[in-house]
Amino acid sequence: MIEISPICIIKGETFSPALAEMKTGLRFFKKNEPGELGKLGRFKNAPQPYGSAELVPLDDSKGYAAMNALLETLSKGIAILRECGALDISFYIAVSYQDQANLEFNTSFLAKIAELKIPLLITVFEK
Repeated sequence: MIEISPICIIKGETFSPALAEMKTGLRFFKKNEPGELGKLGRFKNAPQPYGSAELVPLDDSKGYAAMNALLETLSKGIAILRECGALDISFYIAVSYQDQANLEFNTSFLAKIAELKIPLLITVFEK
C-alpha cells in the first residue's frame, strides 16, 4: 500500500504570495511574504529574505489523481506566479509505503513537468 502526497513549493526574493493569490485566485497552504518574520528554522524571529508558498491539491483527490490535479492547477497559473516574483517552483511528491512501493509516471505527466520547466522531487519513506 502506498500513499502519495503532492505539494508545489514556490519561492523567490520578491515573490509575494498575497499578490499571486489575488491575481490567480489560488489559495496557498503555507505562505510568507519577503521581509516577514520567520516562525521556524534558520529565519525564526528574523526577516525572511524571500517570499514562499505551498500549493496543495484543491480538492479531496488522493494519489495519482491528486498529483494530476495539482499539476493542472499549477500549469494554469505558473506564468502569473513567475510575474509575481516566483523564481524557484518545485513539484514535490512524498510517498509513504508499507511492504513495497512501485511508482509510475505516465508520459503526459512527465511532459507537463518538462513543459513547465520545473524540477520533480520525490521523497519515499516506509510507514
